[in-house]
Amino acid sequence: MQVRTAVRRPLLLLTLLCALLYLPGLASLPPFDRDEARFAQASKQVLQEGRWLVPYFQDEPRSKKPAGIYWLQAGSVAGAQVFTGDESVRRQIWAYRVPSVLGAWLAVLLTYAVGVQLFDRLAAFTGAALLGSSLLLTVEAHLAKTDAVLLATILLALWGLARAQALWRAGETPASGEPRPWLAFWGGLGLSVLIKGPIGPAVVGLAALGQRWAAGSWRWGRHLQPLPGVLVFAVLAGAWPAALLATGAGGFLVESANEDLIPKLLSAQESHGAPPGSYLLALYLAFWPGVLLVVPGLVAAFRRRSHPGVRFCLAWLVPGWILFALVPTKLPHYVLPFYPALGLLAGHLASVGWPEVRSRVWPWLGWLHAGLCLLVGLGLAAAFVGVPAHYGGGVGNTAVVPTALALVAVAVLAETLLRLRALPQPGLVVLAAVLVWPVLAQVYVPRLDPLFPARTIARTLPPPEARGALAATGYTEPSLVFLNGTGTQITGPDGVAAHLARTPDGYGLVAARERGRFDQALAERGVSVRELRSFSAFNYSKGERLRLTLFAGRGGGGG
Repeated sequence: MQVRTAVRRPLLLLTLLCALLYLPGLASLPPFDRDEARFAQASKQVLQEGRWLVPYFQDEPRSKKPAGIYWLQAGSVAGAQVFTGDESVRRQIWAYRVPSVLGAWLAVLLTYAVGVQLFDRLAAFTGAALLGSSLLLTVEAHLAKTDAVLLATILLALWGLARAQALWRAGETPASGEPRPWLAFWGGLGLSVLIKGPIGPAVVGLAALGQRWAAGSWRWGRHLQPLPGVLVFAVLAGAWPAALLATGAGGFLVESANEDLIPKLLSAQESHGAPPGSYLLALYLAFWPGVLLVVPGLVAAFRRRSHPGVRFCLAWLVPGWILFALVPTKLPHYVLPFYPALGLLAGHLASVGWPEVRSRVWPWLGWLHAGLCLLVGLGLAAAFVGVPAHYGGGVGNTAVVPTALALVAVAVLAETLLRLRALPQPGLVVLAAVLVWPVLAQVYVPRLDPLFPARTIARTLPPPEARGALAATGYTEPSLVFLNGTGTQITGPDGVAAHLARTPDGYGLVAARERGRFDQALAERGVSVRELRSFSAFNYSKGERLRLTLFAGRGGGGG
């Protein structure tokens, strides 16, 4: 009974932490452009059209990622419809975000499970809590994308790897009723391929090679049972491609490689390039506030690299980080699979104590680290005030809350850091995240109306099923399609005028820069329309200020 309690209590506490961080804002945050809205719209069409093998965004195949994430999101929405009895759930973004929330939660629990195999329970718990409270994982838990789910599948495979090594070192075999390491390893790998292609095998494969180098032997690999394991992997990873080939849709795989994977490897795709060292600098924001302990934990790890758990984390972290740093296309979430290793190293540092492992380079490195942490914290506080002041919106005095909390967190944590003889308590670091991130997600960001024009339009118009389609020019982001109907037409000013001419109950959206051509096209067709609403917006995907106007056809009404 005591053993079960010792196991369950950390898991329950971590679950509570995830609930506090990931559930606020799940429904109130509008869909974000561009990736989240594209994923959600494609998943919506999987349900609407029943095309489960090849997802579509409107009339174009969505070849960017394998089908696994669309199946999860579509299943989540279908379950939400059954539970609520409400067909409009298909237009509510929270239903598509549920797999990401569950993926982030499982990733935190699996980080703890991996940490228990490598270190003591305190280090494992601290590392999992630091990962769970990081800004990047909190953001990914709120987005209907692949990355949180991918992280969970990778950690499942890495738990199998860590457990296999632990059994080998102890000269033991799995106990009766214990999860089998080989099944977790190969199952996690197969699921990761179904979610995001080769990323999972690359991360886990490099970690396994690093373990081979560190251990000087493959003998631990017998616990991974390659023969049945490869079969499990082949079934999970190969069933979808096999179905595509069997139905004559194998070209989808070639198109996916040509449009997504190969361009990212050869050049900076979609202007997402960055110089070397960018991922390390991004860590100060993406892992904030846990970065306060993560960087010292990494420094200390090289002093304790003879420890088997530290060696495992370094083999997991270093080769993969270098590989991703060499790939031209860079985005902060690409290195998310290595954040659990950073969290566990920080947890190990908190467990063994800072004086024991303090490095000689820390006096000067510590000042640099403290300065960067302070700069990011102050930058966040400034952003909480500056964003609504610059872009407008209905935030009002709510900016005071996250700003004050961020400043207090920075002051308390920096006071400890700047002494350089001690580090902030992990509990204070996690508390800073719990005080700031939920306020941002639930109250602050959802009120930034100018950043979410698609939501403003959806609130103005009747539901898509009760009206004619919307045609838009000048603002064409995917969230417009998700919130305003699959039939939304992305066109030019002439196209909007033609749509209103032939669809009396239709609607049009025109940006100010297209207004002259739109009015001319209406006059040429002799069409009269009604102006419903004009409002200012900011397209953050393009960094563009807009003035948008909604029009109704002759038979259209208001919202």
